[in-house]
Amino acid sequence: MYLLIRVFLFGFVFFFACSFAVVVFKIKKRDKWAILTVVTAVLLGIGSTILDVENWFYTFPTPEAALHYTDSGVVMMAVDGKESTLVFYQNEGTALKSLPRTEKGWKMSGAIGLLHEVSHSRNREIYVTIDRHKNTDDYYVSIWDAYNKLGENPEIYDNCSSSFSCYRSEDDPEPLFDITFSSTFHCAYVSGLDIEEYELFVNGEQFTFSPNRFWPLPFE
Repeated sequence: MYLLIRVFLFGFVFFFACSFAVVVFKIKKRDKWAILTVVTAVLLGIGSTILDVENWFYTFPTPEAALHYTDSGVVMMAVDGKESTLVFYQNEGTALKSLPRTEKGWKMSGAIGLLHEVSHSRNREIYVTIDRHKNTDDYYVSIWDAYNKLGENPEIYDNCSSSFSCYRSEDDPEPLFDITFSSTFHCAYVSGLDIEEYELFVNGEQFTFSPNRFWPLPFE
């Protein structure tokens, strides 16, 4: 559906732009028409990746509906922020996506919706990431516990009194080694998080963060 709407919409705009140029500028020569066609196609291609045109006239009733407009997969968990919702879903692996949230519902998210701020890794088994929904103060702190190393009921809290949600999976696929494994994903919404002042505690271990500190992410 997403592809069909994009093809129809930008195809219509492309046809209108070319027709308008022919009438107004009286383009008659074939070479000028070819140049105009290429330029218009390039501009429309760029616009289709940057502009979420559908958001101008349509609102989705649920985060799942907004996600499935552009992506396939099963939603495992959704965490609401003030102006967005972070969706944790599975589609040939696990992934995160943030969706704009309004009073009437949710909007689709384009290619760049979730901005990765900082990450931390412990022995490449416990991954902590801090992400932000673009153009907002909606921050999300995520903890990905590969192989359930933290135990069944880990103690997780921070200095912002955040509430962490949890999703536990018993059969995550690992295509590289053709095996499945258990893992747990914890996530919390934090408004206006200050990365340098933020402190996270996991089973008594303190995690502090510095801007632009990156480690390999579990979702890449």
